[in-house]
Amino acid sequence: MNSFSEAVTLSNEFVRLEQLSVEHAADLAEAAGEGELWRKA
Repeated sequence: MNSFSEAVTLSNEFVRLEQLSVEHAADLAEAAGEGELWRKA
């Protein structure tokens, strides 16, 4: 039986994908506060 409660991290030499957590809050707030995150190209 598979359990969905375990977080999975996928990574290679170019990218790392991981589940969001409270540790990401400060960096996300900084990125969103600059306004560039929401700008359309």
